[in-house]
Order: sequence, then C-alpha cells, then structure tokens
Amino acid sequence: MEQNKWKKYLKIMAIVLVISTLVFILFYKMNSSNRILQNEREILKNEIVRLKTEVDAVNKKVKKTRFSRDSLYHVLLPYMPYESMVKSTAQRDSIARLLPFKYGEAVVVMPDSVKGIIDGIVYGGNQFESYVKFKVLLKDQKYVEVLPTHLQSLNK
Repeated sequence: MEQNKWKKYLKIMAIVLVISTLVFILFYKMNSSNRILQNEREILKNEIVRLKTEVDAVNKKVKKTRFSRDSLYHVLLPYMPYESMVKSTAQRDSIARLLPFKYGEAVVVMPDSVKGIIDGIVYGGNQFESYVKFKVLLKDQKYVEVLPTHLQSLNK
C-alpha cells in the first residue's frame, strides 16, 4: 500500500510539474509576444510622429501658397476687367511679328499706287474665320484698311 501511495504521489507531482511547466511556457510566450507588440507599438508611434511632422510641413506650405495666392488675387482684382484686352493685345503682338510689314513702314497701296504709311493692324473675324488688315494713312490724311496682299513696301 505504501508503494501505491508513493506512485500516486509521483503521478500527482508529475502532473503538477507538467502543469507548472505549461503555465511557465505560457507566461514566457505571452511576455515575449507582449515585448514584440510593444516594439511594434513604438515603431508605429515613431511613424505617426514622423507623418505628423510631414503633414505640418505640407500644411505650412499650403498656408503660404494660399496667402500668396490670395495676396495676388487682391492685387490683381482691379485689373481683372482688362484680362481679355491684355490677352488679345498679346495675341495681336505675336501675330504682328510674323507679318511682312511693320508699324510706320512706307508702303504703296497696289490698286491705285497711292503711297501711305502703316499706322495699325486690324484683326477681325468670328469663330469660323478671321482676317488681318493694315490700317494705312494716305497722303490726303485718310485712313484705309487694306489686305496685306494689296500692299508693296517702299523700303526695298
């Protein structure tokens, strides 16, 4: 009977040892996984801080851009009604560079061979067609609008 008690005692001790080992392993694994989670949490916190600084920098740039845009808007607001005129003037000047005759050039109006001076360039038309005519000041102080094909230069 004494031997039975001894076997029973060993079985109980073995079970307690196995259970305590399992509990120890469980706590160890939980602790190591907790450390891993803490490391990941620290990495994520650092990443969040870095992203916040980037967002702050971008917000500063946006604020500066808005301020300069708004400042320019207020400066340019009185000139907005003249925007189409400025664009058409720029287009006129870019076309004038390509034309064969310049402002102030002496020309002969071909059908009548009347001499005159180019005083301006007239652009016209609609969305389907356009034209370019020269405004020529004749000897008798009259202005005529003439197509470029009807002019000949005197400054050859």
